[in-house]
Amino acid sequence: MGVPYRTLHRYAVAELGFGRGRKTVRVADGEPGAELQVDFGRLGMVGPAPGPRRLVRGPVFTPGVSRYTLYWVTSGETLPEVIEGFEEAWAFYGGVFRVAIPDNLKAIVLKADPLHPHRTPGFLKYAQARGFVIDPGRVRAPTQKPRVERAVPYCRASGFAGEHFRDLEAARRGMRRWCGEDAGLRCNGTTQRRPREHFRAEELAHLLPAPTARYDVPVYATPRVARDHHCAVAKALYSVPGGRIGERIDARADRQLVRLSARGQVIKVHPGGRPGAGRPIRPICPR
Repeated sequence: MGVPYRTLHRYAVAELGFGRGRKTVRVADGEPGAELQVDFGRLGMVGPAPGPRRLVRGPVFTPGVSRYTLYWVTSGETLPEVIEGFEEAWAFYGGVFRVAIPDNLKAIVLKADPLHPHRTPGFLKYAQARGFVIDPGRVRAPTQKPRVERAVPYCRASGFAGEHFRDLEAARRGMRRWCGEDAGLRCNGTTQRRPREHFRAEELAHLLPAPTARYDVPVYATPRVARDHHCAVAKALYSVPGGRIGERIDARADRQLVRLSARGQVIKVHPGGRPGAGRPIRPICPR
């Protein structure tokens, strides 16, 4: 005997919970100044009205207690651009949060995992230099960082939509002003307080000291050793000891030093060379 669909539907709803929305459980705010949630979202197009325009995006930073949000505008998702956004965040907040909860951006996380995510060496060293812990959220789990997930569409719709920025710098100035003066002074629906005042009253005093100088973002590469026992890093040549012709080695270069490693061991340290240098540079630590 067949059962009408409406009868089956009523049974599934009443007994099995079919079609019912999931219950929302509010996440605790945590300690003031401890947690900074980070997401990477798209904003829109910038450029002169009659000329070419380009898509901009960027990291969104939202403290877990005060909800005082910063949207830093970039044009890409590379490691230097992501680190630049974090440096702007520390300047905006006047200190460093102890824990950052980002999404699984390739510049931050090499391989996502619920328990043991593989972080990129470049961003891991940056976090260690600034003194905060990276705690990435799970993939496709927005409830891991609900504060910033709610802030992304709000920044896009209320802060960026309808504006006409001529270039990237104009968009950065406009969004920074909007975050501090407009969004920062509106009454938050959950806390019933103004985010900027809330942050200064309860979170600012608990932050780590703000950096006094910009972070020198290094260049990571895996060059191949040529037949003349040299490799190219950042368009400059550096000598490599031993018979490693044809091998791939690991290189880390900043404004001061270039470190060459093989199988986890440092094999040579050079002073930083200018881009385009066409001759070998005498190493600091020959071996």
